[in-house]
Amino acid sequence: MTSPLFGNSGSVGRLIGVVMNTVFSSGAATLEFPSRCDELLREIKIRARLRLNDLTNESPDVIFYARWISRRQRWAWPAKWKLNHALNIVCTELGFQDWEHARHVLGGQAKPTDDMGGLWYDFRCQPLLNNWFASYAEARVFCKHGATRFLFPYARQVVVDDENFERMLGLDPESPLWEETRRDLLASYGTPAWRALCHLRLTATRGRLPIGRRPAAPARRFRVNSFRKPSTYDKSLRNVQRRQPRCLRHFRSLAGKTRPRSGTRRPSGLRCSRPKYSS
Repeated sequence: MTSPLFGNSGSVGRLIGVVMNTVFSSGAATLEFPSRCDELLREIKIRARLRLNDLTNESPDVIFYARWISRRQRWAWPAKWKLNHALNIVCTELGFQDWEHARHVLGGQAKPTDDMGGLWYDFRCQPLLNNWFASYAEARVFCKHGATRFLFPYARQVVVDDENFERMLGLDPESPLWEETRRDLLASYGTPAWRALCHLRLTATRGRLPIGRRPAAPARRFRVNSFRKPSTYDKSLRNVQRRQPRCLRHFRSLAGKTRPRSGTRRPSGLRCSRPKYSS
């Protein structure tokens, strides 16, 4: 079974087995969250190694996304794929510009006015009524009114939404981590609870399409090709053209050619005769 842009299911299984550290105690499995920001970057590096294998093997879905993002970011198409190329591609799938941008944000070095990337957004959230704000102060004032709301950074903007937004992101709105962050991922940036939520968000993106920017398939242009079998539309179009008067068809055939100068005599054979229709 092949997962789009993330290789086969075996690669995803190896990724889950390497990154998720599970401690079994009293018959129950407990998930250990990363204690440092390096653990978040470590998972991206593991994904990049798996993506490098897909690029080397020329997986169709991976190559299609690589060409799309290379044109968008104006990256040169490499003659041979290397790990730094795969790192940049994986980071764009997570909503960042490149590897340096992801390391800056996930490493806890970003400032509130910097570009925070698109990790906390998903295309499945588009049907929801999202509240977007240009400044953090406006978002905090909006959160004080109404029901329970969550605050997420997106690039240099702020998104405020309810529990349905968290479910679309693959997160549990009832998790105690939200109480530690006070439902504000911008004010709690760099804290252990923030790193734990980042780990859960990265786990939810495994085996999925890019969450920040999705490539659109190339538009299929309609063209009547003589090498293929004519369709019903082609036949009906030809029948309509045959029913037109001869003079009209002749004038259309002269479209785009040089028009005769004024005062010159029209060429013979352009008289419009009344069409004869069979009764």
